[in-house]
Amino acid sequence: MVLVSILALPACAQSDRGPIERATANVEEAVTLKVMWWGSPSRDARTEAVLKLFHDQHPNISFVTEHYANTQGSGTPFKDYWPTMNYYANNGGLPDIMQHDYAYIEEWTTRNLLKPLDGLAQDGSLDLSDVPVGLVDGGRVKGALMGISLGLNTQCVAIDTDAFAAADIPIPGDEWTWQDFKQIAMKLNETLHKFGAGGSFHGYTPGWKAVTLSTGQWVFSADNKALGYTDDRPWIHHWNILRSLVDEGAAPTLAQEPVGSNVEAMLIVKGAAAMDHLHSNQLVAMWNAAGATRNFKLLPLPRVVGGISPVYMKPSQYFSIPAPSTHPKEAAMVIDFFTNSLEANLILGGERGVPIATKVLAGLKPALNRQAAESFNIIERATAYATTLPPNDPPAWTTILTTIFTPKVEKPIMGGLITPKDGVELFRTEASAVLAGP
Repeated sequence: MVLVSILALPACAQSDRGPIERATANVEEAVTLKVMWWGSPSRDARTEAVLKLFHDQHPNISFVTEHYANTQGSGTPFKDYWPTMNYYANNGGLPDIMQHDYAYIEEWTTRNLLKPLDGLAQDGSLDLSDVPVGLVDGGRVKGALMGISLGLNTQCVAIDTDAFAAADIPIPGDEWTWQDFKQIAMKLNETLHKFGAGGSFHGYTPGWKAVTLSTGQWVFSADNKALGYTDDRPWIHHWNILRSLVDEGAAPTLAQEPVGSNVEAMLIVKGAAAMDHLHSNQLVAMWNAAGATRNFKLLPLPRVVGGISPVYMKPSQYFSIPAPSTHPKEAAMVIDFFTNSLEANLILGGERGVPIATKVLAGLKPALNRQAAESFNIIERATAYATTLPPNDPPAWTTILTTIFTPKVEKPIMGGLITPKDGVELFRTEASAVLAGP
């Protein structure tokens, strides 16, 4: 559903000054910025509140907002985020500030749809002096600053600790494997008669990419013209694990999975599953939806047997300024506010991840509730074993995802229509052709 709000400008105050004095007064130009993002209702409310706070401090700047569910590149314009953004890119209507993603920012940069932010950082509109250089550089594409991280996050498995206790299963350590995951999910299902694992593990992020990283490789070659690995057996084995869980009733079928991508709909929220995949910054919204009496813990994504950790720290999302914006300076001021204002980040509560400004992070920690504290804790633990942040996805990734991975591999394998071996072989053939180009 599309939610649109307008923060109206306040009525002009009356003045006792004469007409000449009023005419020469330095009145700031009234500016309306369009801001767009995806996420849960919790994120919507927090973001709207921060924009209201900014407007209170800068009454000449008001906002029109649109927010949608995130559908990882597929879906319907004016119902889902990325299809809507691509519609606007092709037909006009891009906002002044848009939430962006690590998977798409290189593609959008290549299409000349975003403004570089280096000049705005240099003129002081965007103050990055309190942000570690490495966290700033996470928003660079080919050397140009194209996005400002809204926080750090990492992939996780959320576990229902009460369910683990009821099934008499010890909470695994951070070095657990996919084989451990399978055995635990089976025992949870057998003991509690609920899904051991929810339906969020067969996506490309916790599956294909994480499995490849755990083998010490990356999914794309250095020049983005080919796949970056030659051995398909680890990914086939991973699909077999997921299929076996569905076959045994320890994970849902596609028909049993929740509709939509918002974390509030996850099976773990309803108590129908004891484990689910999410990103660390999503825990706040998930836990709020499940209720304060529930108890959860975050674990890193499992490893392949004998492999390294697939965990890496990434920008949870970015704020970027689309190229058509006629108010980039004011847009940069808003991004600066999200980055450097402690008051704003107390409202955000870490929902988009661990803040990147050091003073904001220090000021926020004492005020964290236990949900946010748990999401911060996994980031702190994972710094000991996290691997290097992989390169941005190539522009061809959107085509591969929407025309090959989702319709020809993921859904047919999980629906039992093709074997994991056949699906992976098909993926290699067709994805390789797209990457190689004409």
